[in-house]
Amino acid sequence: MSVTKGKLITSFTWISAKKILSRDASIPVRQVYCWIFTKDKKLILVSKDGKKWQFPGGHPELGESTIETCKREVFEETGLKTDGMEQKLLFFGYYHVIEPNDTNTTLRNILQLRYLLKLDIKSSNLSLKPQEKDTEREEEKIKFIKAFSLDEAVLLISWLNKSEEYQRFKKIAKVK
Repeated sequence: MSVTKGKLITSFTWISAKKILSRDASIPVRQVYCWIFTKDKKLILVSKDGKKWQFPGGHPELGESTIETCKREVFEETGLKTDGMEQKLLFFGYYHVIEPNDTNTTLRNILQLRYLLKLDIKSSNLSLKPQEKDTEREEEKIKFIKAFSLDEAVLLISWLNKSEEYQRFKKIAKVK
């Protein structure tokens, strides 16, 4: 997948893997996202405006492991506490992204990681409420959280159904 930003083009290459491949190990991780899948086969999605939905996730903080980033972002954006659930966080792939730098003058390489958290609880039994930091800019705060069926999720996230990421998720989550 490629996206144009000015004259430089952003490209996304999906890698289905259980860990970051050695060839990509030196590339900085800039985003970590978590697919939260409930016992009643729903995905937890978050939104800043109630219109554009995404998976919980965000940028690693200095010195934070990717698992720590994943757990922190899940808590901040959904209110779900994942302490003691490290073994349930399944790394299932990542995007190698080549994108323009902040000044749109050169390209840089980054990674966007994907984890899956399968919960043994129905979505209706979850207490979901954002726990964003007060220091977070208002326009960046998650304000909406909801559990969606897979059919609903692919309607809300336009690229999802056609993505290799979604196909990988369905395979490891064992859904059709």
